[in-house]
Amino acid sequence: MKKVLKMLCILLILVCCLPLVSSGRNNYQSVSCPYPLRQITMYNEKTGWGLSLENEVLFTENGIEHFEPVRSLENTDTASGRFASAAFIDQQTAYTACYSFDDNQLIVERTGDCGASWQQTFIDFEDYADICDSGSIFLSFFDARNGYLLCCSTPAAGLMTKLLFFTDNAGDTFYFISDLTDKIVGYPQGITAVSEEQIYIAVTYHGIDSYLYESSDCTRTWECVEIVPRTEDIKYVDGYAPIFYDNEKQKGILLLKIMKEQAVYQLFTTKDGGDNWFLERELPCDTPLHYSIAGDNQIYIIDPSGNVFVSYS
Repeated sequence: MKKVLKMLCILLILVCCLPLVSSGRNNYQSVSCPYPLRQITMYNEKTGWGLSLENEVLFTENGIEHFEPVRSLENTDTASGRFASAAFIDQQTAYTACYSFDDNQLIVERTGDCGASWQQTFIDFEDYADICDSGSIFLSFFDARNGYLLCCSTPAAGLMTKLLFFTDNAGDTFYFISDLTDKIVGYPQGITAVSEEQIYIAVTYHGIDSYLYESSDCTRTWECVEIVPRTEDIKYVDGYAPIFYDNEKQKGILLLKIMKEQAVYQLFTTKDGGDNWFLERELPCDTPLHYSIAGDNQIYIIDPSGNVFVSYS
């Protein structure tokens, strides 16, 4: 009888501990999506935007599983790694940016009616061809009319040209404002415009340089943002551009890749506009292409193949 009771106690302990052991998997779940994605922004469970790996702009009012293309960016060539960038402003407004096939123009497109119609802006890039070829490109708007466009060259021996443009008229014109090549070290992975004054650029390079830069004076000066102490067991840190809640701009999230013996992805949160960041949790992901807010304590993560996952705290 004692042996039976002992076995029952052991089984009870194992059953009670099982949720704790498997919680890392239970709070990271696959989301059904008909297109492999590069970017995603959802405003509620039903309505949102996506950018596919084939550079198609997607829109839905019926959930992620019902994404439909509303624009195909014909000037891009995904086979050669020429990907577009998108900035999704609200449920009606979206911007895209890409290089032209001959690399002599930057093409920015805008919609304000959920993708039913689009307006194009062409930026002459020939004047910069001597210092910057067509590498990566990033968009970020802090409202429907004002935003930044970051153009980067292809990497070469750890070097990369970085040119920053600005628009204050909903993309009708973009003004060149700064060459950030000597101010931002590493390879940018994204830009976040909180306001005209406050901008973040996240970078990767696998070196000892900073992984996140911030300007608080309209891009005139840039400071390194250090969130993770550089202990001896950390080989390098890569940054992903932070995301701030649209309504408040005080609350935000930030994803960092911390390379030790193995890569660890940690999610940080802020409640004071980025003055202080606090570790919230580790994410069981690997080399994500993109992440975004999915709701309270939830985020979407896109893996290298374009699959979408949702992570719960």
